Amino acid sequence: KLDSAHVGLFTKKTSVKGIKIKNPESFQSEETPYLLTIEDVRITFNIFQMFEKKVIIPSVTATGVVLDLQQYNNAKSNIEVVINHISQDETPDSAHHEPPFIIETLTISNVKVIARGQFTVLGSKPITAPIKTDIVLHGVGGDGDTEVAIETITTAITQAIMKELMDNPVDGISKVVLSSAIKTVDNIVKEILGVAGGIVDFLTGKKGENNN
Repeated sequence: KLDSAHVGLFTKKTSVKGIKIKNPESFQSEETPYLLTIEDVRITFNIFQMFEKKVIIPSVTATGVVLDLQQYNNAKSNIEVVINHISQDETPDSAHHEPPFIIETLTISNVKVIARGQFTVLGSKPITAPIKTDIVLHGVGGDGDTEVAIETITTAITQAIMKELMDNPVDGISKVVLSSAIKTVDNIVKEILGVAGGIVDFLTGKKGENNN
C-alpha cells in the first residue's frame, strides 16, 4: 500500500510516501496492522531512463522505517510468513514489460524495531529498539515490474534490519529467535531468485562486492 507518489518529469528526484506492508491476518490487531512501514522514500531517478534496457538508479534513501516483529507459540514469525508468501508469487515473466533495475546505493535511516512475543527475552512485554546508525546496501537488482520491485526492496530492507540487530544486539530482544528467523528467511529468499532475479545477490551483498 502507498499513500502517495511523486515522479519528477523534469528533475531527477522522485519520492514515495507511506509504504505499508500488512501483517499476516493471524498477527493483525489494532496495535499491529503492519509488519513494515516506511514514511518516505527518495529516489534519484530520471523518468526517461525507463526507455533504456536496464535502469541504473544511483541512490535511494528510505527514512522513517518501522519493523514490527512477532512470533508466538513456536509457530512461524510474521516476517517468515510474509517472505514465504513473496517467494510463492509466480507472476509470469511475460507480464513483466518494464526493464530490470539496479540501485547502486540504498540507505535506510531513522529505523525503529518493535519486538513482540518470542522475539523478546522470556516473552516479555513489547520492546522498542531504535537503530542509531544508517544501514547502507549496494547493488540492488531486480525485475522492473512495480509490484516485484517493491517486494524486492522491502524484503531487502527487512532482512538488512534484522541482520543489523544481530550484529548490534539490543537488551531484551532474543538473539536465538532472531537468528533462527534470519536463517529461515535466508532459505526462503534463495527460492525467490527465479521469481525476482537478482534479489539473492542483493541481500547477500554479492553485487555490492562486485561494484567495489
